Amino acid sequence: MERAYPFINTPLDSVSRLQEVLGGRLGVTGRGLAELVGEMVLRLAHDHILPLRITSYAQTVLQLSAQLNKHSAELQSRGLSPQWVFSARGDYSRAADTLQRAIDYSDLHDPATAHFYNTRIMRVEYYFLSQYVSVVETPFRHVIHGRGDHTLSALSEHLALLTSDPERFDEKRFRRQLAFFTWTLQGAANALTGDVWSIHNTNTH
Repeated sequence: MERAYPFINTPLDSVSRLQEVLGGRLGVTGRGLAELVGEMVLRLAHDHILPLRITSYAQTVLQLSAQLNKHSAELQSRGLSPQWVFSARGDYSRAADTLQRAIDYSDLHDPATAHFYNTRIMRVEYYFLSQYVSVVETPFRHVIHGRGDHTLSALSEHLALLTSDPERFDEKRFRRQLAFFTWTLQGAANALTGDVWSIHNTNTH
């Protein structure tokens, strides 16, 4: 079971406390992390394209869309419309599919082509780092893989309260979470849009 480490970014953060929280497995954990980083470096040095399937995020957000659909009537009765999330997810999904198809059918051995697509992929990851939370107070800003009130998991857990514990559902907080997530997702979608074939046009002149 995962244990929280409450001392991060505080004066109480120390090797001994981390060792205690990890149950004496700091050395093993460190070696495992070093092996993972080493594998990532090898892949980044060898592969022509960054190993990120950008379409996978659309599938992840689809699960939220289904959850929002399930509670659509109740959300509407509270003046909360999920329509903007659906729209942003559609924009992201279409743009990601278009770019992924372009990547799949391109000559990635061409440095200019690989650079063009890698830049797009990195831009998407940048936009998935929420711009609406403090970098200092929230070091894990990624809306899919991060931790905090800005994340997809926090939004889903809050939405689930409509069924499990309606009294704890906070409309003001949920409205803010929904808006921040939607803007982040739309920003990522916008980062993907454009003429994905322009790189080929550039190379022919």
